[in-house]
Amino acid sequence: MDPQALLQQLRDVHAPPPVGWWPPAPGWWVLCALILVSLAYLAYRFWRARRARAWKKHALTQFTRLSQQYQSTGSAETLTEIIMLIKLSLARAKQSEHYLSLSGEDWRCCLEHEFELDEVALDTLTQGHYQEHCALLSDQTLKRLRKGLGRLNHE
Repeated sequence: MDPQALLQQLRDVHAPPPVGWWPPAPGWWVLCALILVSLAYLAYRFWRARRARAWKKHALTQFTRLSQQYQSTGSAETLTEIIMLIKLSLARAKQSEHYLSLSGEDWRCCLEHEFELDEVALDTLTQGHYQEHCALLSDQTLKRLRKGLGRLNHE
């Protein structure tokens, strides 16, 4: 064979076609799945945290409204609503309906522990709504109750 003919049969070296981006390698599928699961978990946690804070926001709004009404009227009905709101908030935060039925000395101990109130405020919140005339809650006590409601957390 003629060496010149052999040389003419040779072709230039050419690169293989580029590797396509689809379908990705199995490692990328695993990474994508992990990212999706992580995002779903974070979204779920965010939703639960937001839902857990919603009751507190509502309770604080209600407490502000009731405390303004109480300061202007000083009525036993408004005091009763404030007490029920505090009990509902405690029951929600502690996830126990036990707080809804507290009364007397148990209710007093609970208020003292959760809100660190003085004797006059404790007397008013435990017995004041049963009496025709009772001492009014001071602005300081109402602020302390609002602050205590804001500190309650889901357990």
